[in-house]
Amino acid sequence: MEYQNNTESLEKYISEYVPDAARIGLVVAVEMSAVKRRYGYADEVFHHIGFTVYMYNLARAFGDENRQGELYVIKSGAGEINAASATQFLISNYFVDVVLNFGVAGGLAEEVKVGDVFVVDQIVHHSFDCTELGPHFPAGKHVEYDSALIKTERTLFEIALKAAGVPTCVCASGDRFIGMVESRRSLREQFGADVAEMEAAGILMTADRNGVPSLFIKGVSDTVGTEADMVAEHFVEASDRCFDAMHKVIEAIYRYNIEVME
Repeated sequence: MEYQNNTESLEKYISEYVPDAARIGLVVAVEMSAVKRRYGYADEVFHHIGFTVYMYNLARAFGDENRQGELYVIKSGAGEINAASATQFLISNYFVDVVLNFGVAGGLAEEVKVGDVFVVDQIVHHSFDCTELGPHFPAGKHVEYDSALIKTERTLFEIALKAAGVPTCVCASGDRFIGMVESRRSLREQFGADVAEMEAAGILMTADRNGVPSLFIKGVSDTVGTEADMVAEHFVEASDRCFDAMHKVIEAIYRYNIEVME
């Protein structure tokens, strides 16, 4: 994959989205325990009808009292509708500068192994299907985008590549758990996707409509040949490894660390 290193775009990103102190939004489907294992108890907890938001003071989390920043974590629950509504809630009520998402995913290719962690390069909303309208409506394609494969925000993506040091992937996202070998292979063949999960498309499209950049990191908890009853066994390890990578990205954003681009 080719990608242009553009320090000027990062400087523009910093001045435009994070002018004073970082307000980072994190949408979590079901992996909240990984956040708590890393950061401990939240500094403040805000209870709303439908959602609870956990605020972490990043100056405390990173031991830097000279730089302000806040991480707002919302547990959405599984599925794209839950994730989309949680994303909008963070943007509308907490005015976050960026929206991040991490979580477990299923591998779709033989070479994708349990425990692998990826920064998401492109997302396809595989359960969006208007193909019966005719050939001008390919599977997964929304009219707002040029392709069924939607690129994630480029500046955050580049920051994540440098900060987390993990490979990239194409993520198939939709409101269906993908477990059967035939289903995994079908998504792989149709879209070239590496992993599948249930939230990323809803988060990406909601953030895009609000003009807020978003970033996704996924950890593999099951893959081709994994028995269904083994998914839970790998869940904790996969979510922790995934959040370890996201933690590095959060720190890079918090510190406005231009050096991650070098």
